[in-house]
Amino acid sequence: MSPVPCPACQRPNAPHRVACLYCGHAMPEPSELPPTPEGQSEEPKELNRAFQRAMAQGDTRELRDLLGAKRERPPATRPLERAPRSAASQALVAKPQPAAASSPADPGALHARLVDQVQQAAGWREDPQAALEYLGRAGDSLQALVEALREHEPPPALVLPPFRQTWAVFVASPGDVELAADVATALETDLATARQVALLPQPRAALRSDDRADLERRAEQYRLLLDLPACVFDQDILREQPAAVLALALCLGGPWVTAQTWHWTPTAEQLAAFCRREDPEPELRLVVAGEVVIRRFRRLRSRRRREEGRLEARGERRVGVLDLHHDQGVVRAVQGVTDLGAWPGLASGSAPLAFRGLQEQLAEQHARIQHVPRGVYRPTREPEELEDGLLEATGWPSWEEHSRACRCLYMSRRGRRG
Repeated sequence: MSPVPCPACQRPNAPHRVACLYCGHAMPEPSELPPTPEGQSEEPKELNRAFQRAMAQGDTRELRDLLGAKRERPPATRPLERAPRSAASQALVAKPQPAAASSPADPGALHARLVDQVQQAAGWREDPQAALEYLGRAGDSLQALVEALREHEPPPALVLPPFRQTWAVFVASPGDVELAADVATALETDLATARQVALLPQPRAALRSDDRADLERRAEQYRLLLDLPACVFDQDILREQPAAVLALALCLGGPWVTAQTWHWTPTAEQLAAFCRREDPEPELRLVVAGEVVIRRFRRLRSRRRREEGRLEARGERRVGVLDLHHDQGVVRAVQGVTDLGAWPGLASGSAPLAFRGLQEQLAEQHARIQHVPRGVYRPTREPEELEDGLLEATGWPSWEEHSRACRCLYMSRRGRRG
């Protein structure tokens, strides 16, 4: 179906739009939904994923390559110069367009406009000339989006625990001390180390080494002898895993409100400034539960040289966290931050009780997927100074390593036999 002119401004819009893209006026209801051309349904999803990676990693090359390939593709099987222009495409060219300076500078708004223009170009079989015009507009929107992203500070680099040796073998623990002898045989380690591995309910890094081939061999023995997953990874493999988005509000059945951020315990001011996004509830593949330890210190000032600069503990707290893994990414729910008020059956007056209730409900509703039991993840790096003069050390790097390693273990071929 061809674009439909807006009753108010006469600019062409996609037939399925309920409001004008340009002036917001209500569009007439279409008599039938336009058919989706074969092979076109995945392009907006690819564009959206490329945009999310650009926002998270500060790299716009994939976004530009994706649209560049789209613009270079012939929009019709017949020569464009011979194709007569439709009334809609003539109106599209004739209508004056807003200047680039008046375009919204917000990356979210620019991305929404870019996706809408690519979607409208999907009707190239019916009107190739109009589709070509939409793709030209999409190119302008992409350039504006690239410039807007360049003005944003790149996110901080992912912090992981220090890797004193390059490779680690990560295993699913049997949770049974009686199997310690089998663990020792498979991993070729002493019985005391094997007992620690066998006893824990959570997966853990059992061995670390600079010899990857040796660890791969032991991991294969572990998989064969105990019939449990095991994988070998380094920091690069962990960094390849998708970054989590913060869950601002979760509702059973959706929508799930999320934000792209690196602040897992944001202040009220940071929370209000987040760019929020609503998505349907994803199909979960893995749930990882834990508690992250946050410790604060202050530096002592003393006339005694031996005491100068010594750190004094100022308190410790634990933050409950659930990483909800699906095929496209990870949604991170944080106790005290994620709003669970719309999720039925949870304790409304207590954030800790509601958070534990969420974990229990997810275990019941998604009984067939892997649920990693709750563990405690402590600081592994030196404290960093905060704006208020205090110093803080957190277990977030340990949590990132654990959650990403669990994804490798249970959702990729790295953890399986063969």
